[in-house]
Parts: sequence; C-alpha cells; structure tokens
Amino acid sequence: MIQDNELALIIGRRGCGKSTLSRALAATFHREIVFDRMKETKDGIIFRNYHQFSRWWNDHHGDENFKAVFHLDSARHSEAFHQENDEILRLIYETGLRKTDQGLDHPTTLLLFEELQFYCTPLSILPNLKEAILTGRHAKISVIANTQRPANIHGDFKGNAHHVFAGQLIHKADIDYLKGSLLAEHATVCFSLPAFSFAYRSHEMPFTIVKL
Repeated sequence: MIQDNELALIIGRRGCGKSTLSRALAATFHREIVFDRMKETKDGIIFRNYHQFSRWWNDHHGDENFKAVFHLDSARHSEAFHQENDEILRLIYETGLRKTDQGLDHPTTLLLFEELQFYCTPLSILPNLKEAILTGRHAKISVIANTQRPANIHGDFKGNAHHVFAGQLIHKADIDYLKGSLLAEHATVCFSLPAFSFAYRSHEMPFTIVKL
C-alpha cells in the first residue's frame, strides 16, 4: 500500500492498533530503521547511540536487507536526545543522496517512528526530519509515523502525508488536527471507531474504513 518515497501518518489512542498497522505496512520494505523511544521493538539490530550506528552504517548502508532499531539511552526530552536523532537522520539522508560503491542508487530505506510526539512538537521539528518528509524522495526515503497525540506533532506531517490512517481518538484537539489533513471531512468518525479499525484516505484512494 505504501509506495517508495511516500509518507504515511497513523494516529489514534494507545491500544487502538497503531503499532500493529505500522508493522504491517513496513513489511513490504526490506531496509527498515525504527525510532522507538519506548523500547518496545525487540526484533532487529538494536542501537543505543549514534556512534554505534555510524560504525555499523559505514559498512552496511548498501545492504539490500536490514532492520535497525534505536533504543537511545539519552533522556527523551533532553537536548542530547534530539541532537542525536538529528545526526542519525542526517547520516541516513546524506547517504541516500549518493550512489552505492557499485555506482547504483541506494534501495529505498523506510524510517518508522513509534510515537512521533517524542521527535517533534507543534512548533519545532528536527531539521533532518523535516528534510526527510519534504524531500526524502530524493534520498530514497519513505516514512511511516504513528502517534497517540496528533495535536502534539508538527503540522508538516499532515500537510505532506500521502496516506492518513486514524484510529479511535478521544481528545477534541486531536480531532481538530485532522481537519487540515486528507481526513478533514471524516474526522468526527474517529470518536466512535472500535480498536483495530482505522479511517483511511490517500491521494489516490477515497475514504474507507480499514480493519486489521
């Protein structure tokens, strides 16, 4: 469903199935990098800081298949946490702009953000995360991001999303966030959705309900 170089936004309260849907969408990608501050993703190569990842990335950035997972040790609301994530994103983005050692384009890399509100606010966003969502197509990057509090994330995500999935929401501010997205006309449906059901719309697909 998610094509190369596209952005998918998944929102909904905790327990509605966001991570399950994220994993299902990510399954079609062979190169996956997961940003998981809650440290709930257990499969994949676990990295706890930028230096561990940069050494590994130097040798494996051209690999056809991998899953890298970030369980960063720095406190999630600290300046060090944001700087470290931005450096990681810079490294991935700059690599995607280059050719491989064989002179070929890099395969598409999927960036999966679990609980996006840890990586941006309504008023600020990591510079290299902004590059990834605005011009990631040039660096062979796709993005899947989920959050339980869409009112707490940056507006660039809803404005640039090719796909929007919305599970059950319970806060009016989160419903209001949807009003500037692809689901603007159907936002109130999200008050009554059961778990593991999502309102969905993309640029190519009309509104529908997706059940996991």
